[in-house]
Amino acid sequence: LGSPACCGGDCADLLNSVADCGACGVTCTGTDPACCGGSCADLDTSLSNCGACGGVCDVGKVRNATAVACAGGRCVATACDDTTVLVGGICCAAARVCAGDNGD
Repeated sequence: LGSPACCGGDCADLLNSVADCGACGVTCTGTDPACCGGSCADLDTSLSNCGACGGVCDVGKVRNATAVACAGGRCVATACDDTTVLVGGICCAAARVCAGDNGD
């Protein structure tokens, strides 16, 4: 996978171009509208490109999470450890009202 490349007589960045993603003529559209490192991706749901190319969503991103998902371009908890409860994508201490995105 080389970048840049000559596609139809024009220079193209195969790693980032939505019109030539990974290869000349490969267009990123519909459910995968972004080109991230030469692959089409959905920045709203991709665990490896959550919110932005290279934005990795894993359990280390959400305090006390045991499972996560990328929803609307944000890394959110889908399950929490046994010391917290899941409230709107945040793992919150059971006796508290969550005030921020990190469960505080």
